[in-house]
Amino acid sequence: MLEMLVNYYSDGNKARFAAKLGIKPQAFSMWLSRNSFDAELIYTKCENVSADWLLSSGEGEMIRDTVPRQEASITDSDKLFYQQQIKFLNERVEMLDSRNAELEREILNQVREKGANVG
Repeated sequence: MLEMLVNYYSDGNKARFAAKLGIKPQAFSMWLSRNSFDAELIYTKCENVSADWLLSSGEGEMIRDTVPRQEASITDSDKLFYQQQIKFLNERVEMLDSRNAELEREILNQVREKGANVG
């Protein structure tokens, strides 16, 4: 059972699996040699592991079926709201670009005036 868990959760790397559990690799080696383990620790640290599988010495499926998340449905009013927001933000970007261009021209004019006054 432990080997199956190691393979599934850490691609066969026992030290990485021990780290996932928050125990020292030596402690995990003791589990292997004694063929014993802390089922509660494994259950809390290994997402989606089946409690039934842990408690039944490996009978059944190791990984429990996960309930698929429901897809968020976007309503027409949501779409309209987001379209309006996008339009507003695009207009704001255009306005800021225009203002930025004005400021750049103003700075260039001031630099030219200062250069003309120096010479």
